[in-house]
Amino acid sequence: MVLLLLSSLPMVLLLVLVLTLLGAAPAGADERMFAFSPADLARMVSEFNAQAIAASSTPALKNRVKIHGSDVRFFGKACPSLTLEGGPAASRVRVVDGATRAAQLFSRSPNLAFGAALQSLGAASWTPPADAHTMQASWMVDPAAVTGTIGFSTAGFAGGDPTGKIGGANAADPTPSFTVNVDIANGSTEPASLVLALTTELPPTRPGKMPKRTECFLLGHAYPTDVQGLVDLVAAADISSDLRSRLNNILGDALDWLAAGKPARAGRSAKRFALEVASRSGSEIPGDTAEEMVTRALKVSDALSL
Repeated sequence: MVLLLLSSLPMVLLLVLVLTLLGAAPAGADERMFAFSPADLARMVSEFNAQAIAASSTPALKNRVKIHGSDVRFFGKACPSLTLEGGPAASRVRVVDGATRAAQLFSRSPNLAFGAALQSLGAASWTPPADAHTMQASWMVDPAAVTGTIGFSTAGFAGGDPTGKIGGANAADPTPSFTVNVDIANGSTEPASLVLALTTELPPTRPGKMPKRTECFLLGHAYPTDVQGLVDLVAAADISSDLRSRLNNILGDALDWLAAGKPARAGRSAKRFALEVASRSGSEIPGDTAEEMVTRALKVSDALSL
C-alpha cells in the first residue's frame, strides 16, 4: 500500500507537506518588514496568475489551473484583476503564515493538495508574533484575523461599505500603504513568496444588500522593505570598499534610530542613503545597481513613516 502511494508524485508532495510543513518554523528566521501599495497588490495578482499558468503542467498543478473567460482559476478559485474600472475590487488582504495554514483556510476541511501546490511554487512561511500598520484611508488592521494570519480590511468591511476598496480607479497608486512585520527566513536580495488571502467583491445587485464576495489565495512576491534589506544590497554591490563603508555608516545611523524607537528618523537616514547612491549612479555605482538601491531605499523611507 505504501509503495502504491509513493508511486504517485502528487501523493509524495502531499506527504512532504504533512510531514515537513505542519508546525514547521522557518530556520534562521528574523523579523522582516514588508510594505505593500495598491499597485503592489494589483501586480501580485497578475504575477501569480502568470506563475500558475506557467506551472500548470507540473505534477502538483496538473488539471488544477484553468482559464475561464478572463479569469485564471487556481483550484477552482480565481484571483481577478484589480485594474478594471468597475470590476472586482479588494476589500480585505490577509498575510497567511504558509502553505499549511492556507490549506486549512481554503475549505471546510484542509485541502492538502492545494497546500502542496502552493509549497511547490515556493510559498514562504513565517512564525508569530507578527504586527501590521496602515495609513491607507478607510482601511484598518483586520480585527477578525484568525490564528496564523495578519492583515487589513476596509473600515466598513463588516457592513459592506465599499469606501476605500482597491480596484480600477486606485489600483495604480504606488504609495506604500500597508506594512507587516513577520519572522521569516529570507534573503533580502531575493523576493519572498508570501501567501496572501485576498477578498474581492462586486457591487450589490440591489441597494442595501451585501456585495458579492469571493476569497482567493495567491503568492505575493515582495522584497523586504527594511534597513537590513539595504545593508544586504550594499554587501552584494560591486563598489569600492570606501564607498561601501560610507553607505554602511548611513545605514548604521538608520539602525541606531530604529533601536532608539524612532522609525521616522530612521526613514530620513534611508532617504539620505538614496540621495547618496543617486549622486554616484553610473560613476562609482553601476546604474542598474544604483536604481535598485534608490527604489528600495525610498520604499523603506515611506514604510518607516507608517
